[in-house]
Amino acid sequence: METYISMLRGINVGRTKRVKMDELREIYESLGFKDVKTYIQSGNAIFQFKNIDTNELKIKIENKLKESFGFDVAVVIRTIEELEKIINQNPLKKEDINHAYITFLSNIPSEELFNDIKIIIDSKIKKETDKIIIYPKEVYLFLSGRYGRTKFNNNFFEKELKVTSTTRNLKTVKKLLNIAESLK
Repeated sequence: METYISMLRGINVGRTKRVKMDELREIYESLGFKDVKTYIQSGNAIFQFKNIDTNELKIKIENKLKESFGFDVAVVIRTIEELEKIINQNPLKKEDINHAYITFLSNIPSEELFNDIKIIIDSKIKKETDKIIIYPKEVYLFLSGRYGRTKFNNNFFEKELKVTSTTRNLKTVKKLLNIAESLK
């Protein structure tokens, strides 16, 4: 069995795309996932399932969510090993955890888009204290202000990199890893 962490994109924001975590847990269990745990209302689920290609798993979850709720929900998945690496390689370890975020990309963008976005970010960063560091499937952000006010949000990365993305604060990512480790 492999331990997976799935993060739903864009649910429970405003009045649309409402997903209760107990319903999400039931849906995941109906897919044959074991030891399903959810964490906070933003659509984080930790579970165990057979070793399977994460893209195949993502499609399986997205299809079931569409069938159950009647709307599309994008899902980004990482294995426990990937999440450990993401936290261990965090280039913002010395920054205030209250202003640190990780944007998870669904796929590795093309090299051209990857290089272009670096130029765009350098031209748009206003505050010297803000830092954005891009890895192939994650973007590490340190923002002196609130995430809700940044231009460097999911919509920005999706538009520029042509991939689905979802962002979590670093505290949440660490908690997701702790929950995943408890399933081992």
